[in-house]
Amino acid sequence: WPLPMAARAVREDGTPLGAGELPLEVALSTGRPVVDTVIGLPDEQGGGPRWLKVTAVPYLPDDAGRPQRAYVMFRDVTQQRLKDAALQDSAELMGRLREANVLGVVAVEDDRIVQANDAYLDILGYTREDLEAGRLDWRTLTPPERTAAMEHAVAQLRSTGAFRPFEKECVHRDGHRVPVLIGGAVADRDPLRWTAYVVDLSARQRAEQIRIAA
Repeated sequence: WPLPMAARAVREDGTPLGAGELPLEVALSTGRPVVDTVIGLPDEQGGGPRWLKVTAVPYLPDDAGRPQRAYVMFRDVTQQRLKDAALQDSAELMGRLREANVLGVVAVEDDRIVQANDAYLDILGYTREDLEAGRLDWRTLTPPERTAAMEHAVAQLRSTGAFRPFEKECVHRDGHRVPVLIGGAVADRDPLRWTAYVVDLSARQRAEQIRIAA
């Protein structure tokens, strides 16, 4: 147990642990196990705190029943906390963008689009009634030759929690293709639920066509 560093341990909200509040100390003083308590310890390299999930189990009671020792098991959850924080920031940003209607934002559960802002529906010509009736899913909105790229993006979501923005086409309600830029991040893993932003590139494409024609 890293006792010198533990003297500067903090709770999940960043406030210092008081005297006798370490999981080991609580287990010894109460005689009861302390399970999966998260604490932060100063990083020896000078970075942010190293976060540990700690379980302390008292044993070896004396004649009065007071434990004399305790097992302490801990797991480093620093990277998981950083990933969770990044996903939370991404979710909050997506929420603000969805409300602002400055670009298309959707929530996808497995294949089906379960939420979409007005900007996204306008890009593809669908109505909110179409959305609520469950008529929108990314497979039917993706041209067959673009399906492999989307499947790769979903695989990235499962493995890393996000996929890099890339350009693709979506099928408009009237059948024509709409060029878009899409990027996304996981909101929940079981079932897989992810949020994506969609930028309409039609204006850029028209400008390029005019430039080439000229």
